Amino acid sequence: MEFGVHLPHSGLFANPIEIRRVGLEAEKLGYDCVWVHDHISYGPNHLRNCWKTGLREQFRADSEPLFFDSLITLAYLAGITERIRLGVSIIVLPIRNVLAVGRQLISLQSFSRGRLIAGVGVGDSHEDFAAVGVDYKERGARTEESIQVLKKIFTGGTFSHHGVYYNFERADFYPIPAPIPLYIGGGVFLKGGTEKDVLVPRVLDRVARFADGWIPECTLQSIHEGREYLDAALLKYGRPKDAVKITYICTWLCLGNSDEEAQKLARYSVAQTQMWKDTIRTTNKGMLLSLIGSPKTIIRKLEEYHKAGIDGVSCGILAADPSAYVATVRRFASEVMPSFRD
Repeated sequence: MEFGVHLPHSGLFANPIEIRRVGLEAEKLGYDCVWVHDHISYGPNHLRNCWKTGLREQFRADSEPLFFDSLITLAYLAGITERIRLGVSIIVLPIRNVLAVGRQLISLQSFSRGRLIAGVGVGDSHEDFAAVGVDYKERGARTEESIQVLKKIFTGGTFSHHGVYYNFERADFYPIPAPIPLYIGGGVFLKGGTEKDVLVPRVLDRVARFADGWIPECTLQSIHEGREYLDAALLKYGRPKDAVKITYICTWLCLGNSDEEAQKLARYSVAQTQMWKDTIRTTNKGMLLSLIGSPKTIIRKLEEYHKAGIDGVSCGILAADPSAYVATVRRFASEVMPSFRD
């Protein structure tokens, strides 16, 4: 199993010093990848949601919603690291010009010497769509066509495209990059409480047709169901079962000496989080989507996900301060990761 950690490029700890610190530490400790997420408009609502880093207790009324651009953050890491891969989960394609994004991605692939993982998806923040004037209801169709253009860009050279949102006779993209793994996020509609999450077939079909990887954030049951659906869809589209890797997005990682200690630390922060108005995540659902507990408990949970078909896991971190953030990254590397290394 592969392991990744989210960089602190948003939230209370977001600054270039901590981004550099975590990126270099993750590479030194043997993590496979560092990850970022993507927005254009990032307001107080995101800060209130405690997205990716920090504990709820730290937020104040005057806290600024800090956010550094996803691809620029990865470009910064590309210049100071040597081995670790650089992943974005996910670029919100429908609110961006795909030709501009494609140019950035092939450049980043060259600067990083082939270490990029390009995760893309439809996005879920209404604020982003409102800020750029894109109809939220069109995000699926826009993403579908954008992926088609992006695949041409990744092949490189000269090409044309005639679609609904992009229509041009010629575009030239050089240098032709090393192959860029394309991952697609989503595919599961999250429900609150103990309600069963719902698979989104059109997204999983998109994964089966175009992607090298799937990035879900969901329960173990949904992983099982999603893997089964993908296997059938891959067969339908003439692709082998192992054509798509699965990297599980762990909403939060919170390590404690005991399960009780970790749950007590995390529960209040998770309880304050309501991510989407139409898919309320209750405290219990938030805990289910996270790795919270002692190292032994987290190892057991990861074993279950691995059996369900997970190839890798990407961890957000709940920590009281930047030093605690790094301490969690170190402890996970020393007490959890060795159980999954050959």
